[in-house]
Amino acid sequence: MFWDDPWLGEGIVLRERFPRLTGLSSEPGISVGALYRRGWGVGGAGWSWRHQLFAWEEECC
Repeated sequence: MFWDDPWLGEGIVLRERFPRLTGLSSEPGISVGALYRRGWGVGGAGWSWRHQLFAWEEECC
């Protein structure tokens, strides 16, 4: 799971490190594979937010 799996070999869980982004995600249970297949680069279709992000949300997180 993208938000719940440990990353970088240090056990960093994105849900804990970036709770604001996780809360904005319309699919907090999305898998890494599903996100990759949709395209997860900048502007990729994989990112699905509850609302269009405000400039301060893009900058802070």
